[in-house]
Amino acid sequence: MKFITAFLFLLVPSLVFGEFAESFKWEQCNPTLINLTQATMSPDPAIPGKTVTFTATGNLTADILITGGTWTGIAYLGGVAVETFSGPVCEIIISCDCPCQGPKEATAQISFPCSLATPRGATIVANMTAVDQTGVQFFCISTSFRVAE
Repeated sequence: MKFITAFLFLLVPSLVFGEFAESFKWEQCNPTLINLTQATMSPDPAIPGKTVTFTATGNLTADILITGGTWTGIAYLGGVAVETFSGPVCEIIISCDCPCQGPKEATAQISFPCSLATPRGATIVANMTAVDQTGVQFFCISTSFRVAE
C-alpha cells in the first residue's frame, strides 16, 4: 500500500505539471469547407527525435469534392518559421478515399518528425492548411504544443 501511495504521490504532480501534462491546443482558422470538431496530437508533449502525429476530424460541407490538392504545415519557434512540411491531400485523408465527396465526416492525419535540435520545454506553433485540386483552401488549423523537458 505504501508503494502505491508513494507512486501516486510522485505520478500525479507529473501528470498535472510535468512531462506527461498535455499541452496541445487548436483552433480552426478562416472559414473553410470543413467544420472541425476534434483535433489531437500524439505524443503530447512532443518528444525530440520522435514522430508527432496530428489527427483532425470534421464535417465536409455538401459543396466539396476532393480529388487532389496539397496540404502544408509550417512550424514556428518564437515566431520564426523553422520547418515546412507538405504533401498530397489524398495521402492524409484517412477516412475517405479520393475522390472524397461531402457532406460527410472526414478525418485527416499528418505525421512529421520532431527534430532532435528542438529546444526542450519550447512552445511550438504549427499552422496546417490544405487546398483542393483547384487551389481552393478547404482546411485550416492553428495549433500550439510544448516540447518535452
